[in-house]
Amino acid sequence: KDISNASKTTLKSVLERHLAERIKVVREPRKEQSRFNTVTKHDIVNRYLSNLTPQIFAKYRDDRLDEKVKPATVCRELSFMSVAIKKAVRLYNCWLPEHPIPNDIKPKESPPRNRRLEEGEFDKLMEHCKTKKNAYWCSMIEFAIETAMRLNEQLTLTWDKVDLKNMLITVLAEHSKTGISR
Repeated sequence: KDISNASKTTLKSVLERHLAERIKVVREPRKEQSRFNTVTKHDIVNRYLSNLTPQIFAKYRDDRLDEKVKPATVCRELSFMSVAIKKAVRLYNCWLPEHPIPNDIKPKESPPRNRRLEEGEFDKLMEHCKTKKNAYWCSMIEFAIETAMRLNEQLTLTWDKVDLKNMLITVLAEHSKTGISR
């Protein structure tokens, strides 16, 4: 196979192209732009694809973790670069003998949070919010707890998605974190 295109193409150019295509279709383009901006601050992006190795990405990972960046964030950054490189190989004729970001390079992520209110915490929360000048605080907090809706789901909710008679709310796929209506 011919690696001539990969030896003339920088990681930055692949990431720029990937971002330009991806930003049009993702739910949160600002996050993608922010991830791109963060990754492109590292000198790794100036390397040609043919010169990228797992050791280089392991150093990137270690540098980011040394900066006290959370493992989940580093995983997302590595995934962003990995998808862009795979796309370059598949679509842009930038063949590589091996993918430079193997899965074992990604740091282990912390387990997800599973926090529930303890006995008496809800009452304390309601008492505290009653002392605030905004009369809607208590209602907003109670709604959030009772529905278990994420903030974005709450903020994008419209009356046509609320069925008061049957006490149902429909969350559209484009507003849910999972991309699935419910």
